[in-house]
Amino acid sequence: MQVIEIQPTPGNDTQNVQSAINGLSNGIVLFGPGIYTLDAMINLKDNVSLMGKVKHGAVIRKTNNGNMFYGTAVSDVEISGLSFDGLNNQCTPIGFGGSASAGDCFGCGGTPSKRISVNDNLIQNIGGEFGYGIVYLNTLDATIYNNHLRNVSRDAIQEKNCKNLSIMENFVLNAGEAGIDLHYHGEIRGENINVTSNTVLNSGNHGIAIGENNCFVENNIVNNSQGYALIISSSCENVVIKSNTIIGSKRAISTNPELQLKNLFIDNNVIKNSDEFAIMIEDKIEQCFIANNVIENWGSAFNGIKLKGRGDVMIKNNRLSSLPNSGNAIYSDYDFNIQLIENMINGTLDLRGPKQLKPLYNRKWTLVSQEQYNETVEEILKQTFLLRIDVESNTALCGLAVIKSDPNSQGNMAEKLAGGPDLIVVNYPANLYSNPSNKLIVGIGYGGQLSVFNGLAGGVEVSIGILS
Repeated sequence: MQVIEIQPTPGNDTQNVQSAINGLSNGIVLFGPGIYTLDAMINLKDNVSLMGKVKHGAVIRKTNNGNMFYGTAVSDVEISGLSFDGLNNQCTPIGFGGSASAGDCFGCGGTPSKRISVNDNLIQNIGGEFGYGIVYLNTLDATIYNNHLRNVSRDAIQEKNCKNLSIMENFVLNAGEAGIDLHYHGEIRGENINVTSNTVLNSGNHGIAIGENNCFVENNIVNNSQGYALIISSSCENVVIKSNTIIGSKRAISTNPELQLKNLFIDNNVIKNSDEFAIMIEDKIEQCFIANNVIENWGSAFNGIKLKGRGDVMIKNNRLSSLPNSGNAIYSDYDFNIQLIENMINGTLDLRGPKQLKPLYNRKWTLVSQEQYNETVEEILKQTFLLRIDVESNTALCGLAVIKSDPNSQGNMAEKLAGGPDLIVVNYPANLYSNPSNKLIVGIGYGGQLSVFNGLAGGVEVSIGILS
């Protein structure tokens, strides 16, 4: 492998850099420390990599608008250890794309670029309406690894129509639009994209935008996004959002309206202090799983989890806790099939007549006898899932909260509980939208005595449930 080492010149370095690249058939252009000034785009070449001799010691500056380094349908290229300073001009330091196809001026069609790596670079001060940091268009088998990007006017990292791409361990600060944008373009859709262990802070719009198929977004830190921390921006399928930490964004995880989604997994994320919604799912979705998330403190007029549209959703083993003036912990409108399983909810619920509300397994119970009641009541009051029926408004109240119900199916249950308790403990899975059956309800009456409500289908066991 050939190596050509270059040094900066007192004047313009465009020809110096381009000549070094053109002089190699398979090798490395090694940049010595100093400032390299460009006034035109550098065209990249197959099998020729660009590296800094000293990490970030070589500073590439663009004195006018336009791309700095760009490769069209190139293969086996690495760019590493360099520093790029746009001087607030409208430019993109590093870009790769396919050969332009008919009607496509963005390089998203035609022959792709392949086996590309951009790692350990510093990119900063990129200005203008079309100033991006790193752009991959129609690129296969590529990585963007351990780069530091700050003060980029649009997207710090943008991908369109790529396959087998890993975006890992990058640090993004003050992107004007998205920190990382997986951007669906035209009729070609990218797939198999991993976004892992990145830190994205203070984005002017979204932290991470997802619009491609088969995306895995894991273990990222996304804080203080002015828009949405993580957004599903276009119709897609097979997206996993897992083990991310999101603090202080407008919305934490959301979908754009008017999309069709399939197989969305939102698992084991920590979401705190969202100005609006923590998780919001809009429009049509086929199989959505929201599980094992910790959600704390969302907006006063908004929800911890909001479902708006139609589809199938399982909400399992999440922990939701809000400030007293926050909106509902979970809200859904009329066209979702919902399963609520083993969640811990400190807040209000508003489930407005789902097509099918499957059993609420939101607590696991251990039975204690009536004789043990006085010894355990304090613990019960601390830990149980509070439920009571408001006959006048025909709603079921969970904790401090509201589950809107269908009056036609709820009437008999509400009638049985007229004048009922402050607390009802459910020790058997119950469907609030049909008459209860089997062992179901016991409770504490207004005077603190154990009350048992007989006459329900299947009868009631004289016992009280507490958390196991």
